[in-house]
Amino acid sequence: KHVILFSDKSIKFSKTININNAWNRWFKKAIISSARQLNGAVRWIQNFSEEVYEDSQCSIPLHIPFPDNNSIIFHRIAVARGASAPCAERYGGPGSLIIQPSLIDRDHYCVQSDENAFKVGIVGGKERFVHIFDDYAIEIVLKNVNTIKDFIRYLEQRKKLLLSHNSMIVEGEEELMGLYLQRLDNFGRHYFDIPEYQQIGIGGGIWRSWQSHPDRIVQQRADGISYIWDKLIEHFSKHLQDDTLVYGGGSGFSRSEKSLRIMASTSRFERRSLAKSIVAVCQNGSTCDTYVRVYAQPGSMDPVYVFVSLNPRVRKIDEEYRDLRREVLWGYCAVACLEYPGRQILGIAFVPANSVSSSEDILLIEPADQDDDYKACAKSLKEKLGLLQNAKSHSIEEFEFPRQQLSKIAKGRNRNKLCPCGSGKKVKHCCGRNYKY
Repeated sequence: KHVILFSDKSIKFSKTININNAWNRWFKKAIISSARQLNGAVRWIQNFSEEVYEDSQCSIPLHIPFPDNNSIIFHRIAVARGASAPCAERYGGPGSLIIQPSLIDRDHYCVQSDENAFKVGIVGGKERFVHIFDDYAIEIVLKNVNTIKDFIRYLEQRKKLLLSHNSMIVEGEEELMGLYLQRLDNFGRHYFDIPEYQQIGIGGGIWRSWQSHPDRIVQQRADGISYIWDKLIEHFSKHLQDDTLVYGGGSGFSRSEKSLRIMASTSRFERRSLAKSIVAVCQNGSTCDTYVRVYAQPGSMDPVYVFVSLNPRVRKIDEEYRDLRREVLWGYCAVACLEYPGRQILGIAFVPANSVSSSEDILLIEPADQDDDYKACAKSLKEKLGLLQNAKSHSIEEFEFPRQQLSKIAKGRNRNKLCPCGSGKKVKHCCGRNYKY
């Protein structure tokens, strides 16, 4: 239901006129013009969503349908380039614009003094709120909240913060990001831990100190494995775009695209566990004919993932093997519907890790597919073939910042276990070497 709109403008900041006029002209062309463009795009989508195209010639309609107007949520983003260099000359640092929420719309303009130059606040109000990112800020944001789930979460929390703290001043977007990444709420989600309507200044090198903090270093190392999930999304997306994706649950762009959208809707933290499951399935698949792992969040209605590795027994991965593997994948996914009724089941099949070539299949079973006949067929498969009947349940405990685990494992025999940071070293030779608990 989320739609993100970008307006990216590069406007030259004049150095031949006084700072007041230079800022006013740049702000009008780079930000106000973008806000108008974004609002126009919103109106068009709301009224003519079927007339949105992928190409500039308006000949290829957008394949992905928009949510209905009652549920759609727009996020407006203005990328305003051209002021970073003069901002850096004036204030030092990387040239990130100062964030001052007390400035609303026309308050940004310099009239008698230049005190508002290189400062941005609220544009568009609550209903038409525009996120303003300069050259440096957009790079910081996209590199550090680099999944769609994390990105939307940041935009929502950022909007909430700026609208409720009009007395706040932030030295730059990087300082805001540094504060955000350090805080987790009771549900393990990042947020801004600042009381509402409290006067506060944010800066002083928060971003720089966070980048060198042990928690951040270990977190980034642990996230390394999560990019396996990103590569898998890119792999399936390329085949979908090239019309070479052989879909395990029947043909059709809509169903295939929805499968990839489910994969893309996971956070960086969630991808870490999913990638670990994939690695385990492929490695264990080398020692048996079929290895299966069902990944499900207990107590939620999130999608259930079924990972299958089928040993081809021969070195050649041919169509006969692929057809058999799709049938096996469908069987396990169908049985998973009985174990997790009413939830989306997304299955992905792999070859074992010791295979000389690679191939993957993907399958999505929607709750609407799971009628009585479907469940009866799945029940028959489970009884006749014993699918998932002897499955062993394992609980996985994952920490956003792996050093949080050290209080449990940095002592006694646990010091000989592999360090949770993902370095491959034992705890006593890695993060637990100098850890005090």
